[in-house]
Amino acid sequence: METDPKTWDRCLAVNLGSVYLFAHFGIPEMKKRGGGSIVVVASVQGHACQRGVVAYAASKGGLLSLTRALALDHAADGIRVNSISPGSIRTPMLERSAAHFSPGLPVETTIQRFGAAHPLGRVGTTEEVAELAAFLLSDRSSFCTGGDYLVDGGLLAGIGVQ
Repeated sequence: METDPKTWDRCLAVNLGSVYLFAHFGIPEMKKRGGGSIVVVASVQGHACQRGVVAYAASKGGLLSLTRALALDHAADGIRVNSISPGSIRTPMLERSAAHFSPGLPVETTIQRFGAAHPLGRVGTTEEVAELAAFLLSDRSSFCTGGDYLVDGGLLAGIGVQ
C-alpha cells in the first residue's frame, strides 16, 4: 500500500496502456495488410513477483491477459499475438532495480545475486530476448498465438524451497 496513486497510474499507463493503444490503432492497419504478428514484452513479474513492485507486477499480469484476449479476438484476421516474459535481463532498468533493492551494495554485486537466483546462474542479455521476439515475429512461429514464452534462465521452473 506504499505505492502512491500517481505511480500506479503511470506504471499501468506505460506498461499496459501503451500496448492497448498500439493494438487499438495498429490492428486495423494490420487487418488491411492481411495480418501479422505482435509480440508483447511482459515479465516473469506477471507470473510471480517480488515484494515492493505491486504496480509493475499488476501491469505485467495485465499484459498476459491482454495478449490472450487479442490473440483470440484477431486470430481470424490472420493476426498472431504472443508475449515474452523475461527474467532478469541486463538492462539499465535492472541496474536501477539493483540499486533500489540493495542500497549500499555495489550494483554489480546485486546483479550477480539476481543472476544466481536463476537456475542458469546468470542474468540474461537483451540479445537473448530479441532472438525469441524475432522467432515469434517470423513465419517460423505461424502456429503460435496467445502464448507467453519465458526467457528467464529457468527462474519460474522451480519453487523457492531448498
